[in-house]
Amino acid sequence: MDSRQIATPPTSSTAGGQPEVPAPTRAERTAAAIRAAQVVASRYGIPSQRPRLLHDHHHTVVHLAPSAVVAKVATTESGRARLAMELAVARHLAAAGAPVVPPSPEAPVSVHEVGECGITLWRHEEHDPLAPVEARAAGWALRQVHEALETYLGPLPSFLDGLVGRTAALLAVPGALPGLADADRIALAREHASLIHRLLELGLPCRPLHGDPHRGNLLVRPTGCLMIDLEAACLGPPEWDLSALPGAGGGLFPVERQLLALFQRLRSVCVVVWCWHRRRRAPELAGVARLHLARLRLPTQPHHPGPTPAAPDGAKEDIHGHHFNHGPGGPSGRAQEQHGRRAGHRRRRPLGRLPAGVEPGRRPATGGGGVSGRGRGHRGGGGPRPA
Repeated sequence: MDSRQIATPPTSSTAGGQPEVPAPTRAERTAAAIRAAQVVASRYGIPSQRPRLLHDHHHTVVHLAPSAVVAKVATTESGRARLAMELAVARHLAAAGAPVVPPSPEAPVSVHEVGECGITLWRHEEHDPLAPVEARAAGWALRQVHEALETYLGPLPSFLDGLVGRTAALLAVPGALPGLADADRIALAREHASLIHRLLELGLPCRPLHGDPHRGNLLVRPTGCLMIDLEAACLGPPEWDLSALPGAGGGLFPVERQLLALFQRLRSVCVVVWCWHRRRRAPELAGVARLHLARLRLPTQPHHPGPTPAAPDGAKEDIHGHHFNHGPGGPSGRAQEQHGRRAGHRRRRPLGRLPAGVEPGRRPATGGGGVSGRGRGHRGGGGPRPA
């Protein structure tokens, strides 16, 4: 079965007389991704007669019920590359005994292809998506993941090359975030540039990170937390992870509060931009963007008075910190020589710089890419919710 989305017949023509084919609707896109996941399941005898959509904000994530398998579906080349990196990181962490959801043992561990879709399969884990996260439980899970990542020898991008660089690129181009007030875009760009400048001046140490350990990427179980969504794994200062982690580590990490506050603001800027950029695919993200924009209280936003608004039903609890799952970006972020370490190697590494052609407040030489994220739900990578 071909998983490519089915286009509806053209209903209009362009000025040049060529038929204009409407883009697939969200329902059509989701249905095509689910069909692709079921095709892969059928190849390996995995029952999938009752698929249950978990989220569809960037990739499509579906529980292939009645089996204990979750499928993650990407439809772009960059998305498929991130799936491959995520599998490599997940296999390493699972083998090291870190508290992560592993790939499914019911099929070969690889990025399976169906038409234009890349699909990875993960073990389904029962959990309570509404349970509160105890700060020390979250901190203990992240600490074990950090320790296991020290022996991962594969390439990882800098956190500056993923979400942070793409945020700068989008903010630098008028019209890249349609519907966002220009005053808000300018204020966000100034805040982003200021935060990056301050962080680069500090010369902070970098290490392998989970990249996006917010509430939605923690599965709460009686025995503790499992971490999912390793697609955002990167090199960066530990505070980048702690800025998303519920409870900021529960005292298990040394925390300099002022430094952590800088990273939390940077993450909120990125959440605003990512959610606004992706709102056409998932309209509920617009409310999350407005929520974080209000939290930032930028000085050039007189038209956002009063208390912080609530996100739409479900969205506030589903999305936070977002994701910032990013494949390798520009030349600085590949950081191959930074990442060519061996077990126990913890030397200080510079933060680096933004990708080539992207400078805060300047139009990039190349177009900015989109930012990715996910909503609630388990997969071998699940959906974000706020701490």
